[in-house]
Amino acid sequence: MFLTSLSMVVLRVVSFTVNIVSIGVLHRYLDPVAFGLWLTLSSFWLVLVLFGDMGMAGSVVNGVARAAAVGDWIAARRVVSSTLPLLVIISSVLSFAFVILSLTLPWASVLRIYRPEIESQFPIAFMAMALSTALTPITGLAPAVMKGLQRGYAGNLLVSACFLLALGALLVGTQVELSFAQLAITFYSVPAALLIVLGVAYFNWFRREIRPSLRLIDRVQMRQAVSVGGALFGLQVFSSITSFSDSILISMVLGPESVPAVAVPARLFATVNLGVAILITPLWPAYADAIARGDMVWVKRTFKRSLQISLGFATVASLIMFALHEQILFVWMGQDFKPDYWVAVGLAVWCVIESAATAIAMLLNAAQVFRFQLITAACMMLASIALRIWLLKTIGPAGVPFASIGAYFLTTFIPLCLFLPTIVRSITERGSRA
Repeated sequence: MFLTSLSMVVLRVVSFTVNIVSIGVLHRYLDPVAFGLWLTLSSFWLVLVLFGDMGMAGSVVNGVARAAAVGDWIAARRVVSSTLPLLVIISSVLSFAFVILSLTLPWASVLRIYRPEIESQFPIAFMAMALSTALTPITGLAPAVMKGLQRGYAGNLLVSACFLLALGALLVGTQVELSFAQLAITFYSVPAALLIVLGVAYFNWFRREIRPSLRLIDRVQMRQAVSVGGALFGLQVFSSITSFSDSILISMVLGPESVPAVAVPARLFATVNLGVAILITPLWPAYADAIARGDMVWVKRTFKRSLQISLGFATVASLIMFALHEQILFVWMGQDFKPDYWVAVGLAVWCVIESAATAIAMLLNAAQVFRFQLITAACMMLASIALRIWLLKTIGPAGVPFASIGAYFLTTFIPLCLFLPTIVRSITERGSRA
């Protein structure tokens, strides 16, 4: 788990660097309207890439981890073999749907685009982003298997390499003065192509014992993958829309030129949650492995420590980020960018709340406790969107983070206080019978 955590540091540092450098470069390269639309496009990408696999990656992580815990490599290979056809179907359907959507949606009216040259390029940029995202189910299979084997460090390093190549392609694109659409094609296609090549190499050269096989496709395992994946997909949809719809809503309500007021500092404060993810995410397969072996003493002890560590880290890091955010944004974006004080306040508080939610989700996902999460996530999504639209019209961009805080307290925090002890007790009893 140490190597996975260390590789997560590398991945997050690379991701942060790519994010910071690309936004800084594009802020200077694109005009304000085009830059706001790029941030909106990246918000679409963040939403789509998180639930593009329909939850199947999480199903693979749990299935492979449980099989590896008892040394059953045939079962692990059966999980991979039975899931791959489903991933291919998902990618094909998504590709077709995204092409139709990009060609038919009235982007100019939806996002309030009033520049003809940008209006004609945005559908092309969206199609390039969406088609590369449609490959996520397939490209994510190898990293999911690595996580299930508690070798997530290999997947993290592969993804880091893809991010760096995408940044390099973007920098070259600005030097040769590519258009908005051409930059999007370059930036989003490079990682997808590389991940496909590396995934094929992984199963054929490094982990041949779990390479997908047609003869090991199992209907029962496919139904299990659909069941677990469907629950995780629901969670991904709700949480992704909640987390990454900010830029889209701001563009629809206030116009694309208002998107950077929240999107830029949000990316800065997101480094706090990235730090929490480095510490907490490797616990998902570790929890699944421990539950399969019946080691509930370790699970309970680790869960309590993960909550304490994530809250403590997020609180200190958010305070530091809030104190320094104006200076960092000045260096990053230049003197033309004026940060909003109340946006920063709301983002700092939200980071602390989200860190605790991440720690809880790792245990619930590993134990496949999905019904409670689905109900609260759906309520959170609906409440946050309604509050964001109302507060955007009322107080402007600062309403976005405060809407998330209010919605989380009403729809998730109160139910957690009421039901979390019962849920943990149920997981303990299930693990004791393993």
